[in-house]
Amino acid sequence: MNGALNSIGNHLNVSRVYIFMDNEDGTATRNRYEWCSEGIMPYIYELQDITYATVPSWKEMLLEKGQINSENIYELPKDIVSILEPQKILSIIVYPLFINQEIKGFVGLDECRHNRKWNKIELGILQTISGMISSAYERKIVQDQIASSRNNFRAFFESVDDFFVICNTEGEILHANQTVTQKLGYSLAE
Repeated sequence: MNGALNSIGNHLNVSRVYIFMDNEDGTATRNRYEWCSEGIMPYIYELQDITYATVPSWKEMLLEKGQINSENIYELPKDIVSILEPQKILSIIVYPLFINQEIKGFVGLDECRHNRKWNKIELGILQTISGMISSAYERKIVQDQIASSRNNFRAFFESVDDFFVICNTEGEILHANQTVTQKLGYSLAE
């Protein structure tokens, strides 16, 4: 992820690229990945567990407008300015990360050297990246759920005192639980 952010940051010649992920209940967010241009101070360690209650306009804008886009941060709501100004951010573009149709974080670009009007190409790139990251997280969640279900099934399959046998359509035994092997005295291979 850090290599990807480095490529994006250098290609777009921005000050900072970052990914924030929300906590389980969506009340707070944290900086998970960050790339900074030379001479730009990183804030990855300071921006942890930021509650949306302290910056209510942030999530509202992401939900209502689908982005936070500003050439001049001082045109944004005061609660957002209060968090961006100490980082010396002059211009910002942020897109939400939608995971299972809910905002679960965001990806953004900062410009700290001068005010910057984000062009259509930059907006398109960041929107595409947002979609790709969202898809990757959704895929990871599904893979984790499948692995958990598989492990639960295996635990159930092996812990039942009844005989359980899995066969193919030709009647060949593909697998049997421990009860079968223990009570009949056969190895799993047999």
